[in-house]
Amino acid sequence: MLKRPLAKMPDSLRAELEAANLMPAFKQRPPYQRNDYLHWIERARHPETRRKRINQMIDELTKGGIYMGMQQELASPRSFQIGQRSFSNPWLIEIGCFPD
Repeated sequence: MLKRPLAKMPDSLRAELEAANLMPAFKQRPPYQRNDYLHWIERARHPETRRKRINQMIDELTKGGIYMGMQQELASPRSFQIGQRSFSNPWLIEIGCFPD
């Protein structure tokens, strides 16, 4: 369970990830990583800092196996589908939480 409040993805960031075809990579990250990225970007005080953080996230999603500048072991993806929606974290069903 996340300890911080769930961050909402800004529409502009969602559009940027979709344009770069990185939304699937973002959704495959664990919930805490997605939430951390969004809060980290949201906390930027200056537009230049916000842009730098977005660029870092995009770079890490593109390369894979990196989170906040740290190497991460890539877990084997476990995805499933309910109706027409795909999910990559089966435990979300158990707790009744469904990602966007």
